[in-house]
Amino acid sequence: MENLYHIRSQCLAAYLMNRGLEVKEVSEENDRVLLWFDKSERMFELINEYKENYFLKDYLMRLKEVKTMVWKKKNEGFDIFHVLAADLRQHGVMLD
Repeated sequence: MENLYHIRSQCLAAYLMNRGLEVKEVSEENDRVLLWFDKSERMFELINEYKENYFLKDYLMRLKEVKTMVWKKKNEGFDIFHVLAADLRQHGVMLD
């Protein structure tokens, strides 16, 4: 199971990186897959770039306010796998 999550997290990192978001590290902690990236202007630019892509826009906007995220490294890292993976699958992105 851990290997499967790791493979899925690598696919998710590639998906985000292809859209210009730099994923700095992929790690596992307490049975959770963490994709680390800096909070940056690019993250907020993606909100505007994907105005027609509701699920991604909604996800990125929630990054600014959601309180159920795991915050690490002085608010620079987010546990994004569990928040986004289901949405990506619903929109045809294969994570397996």
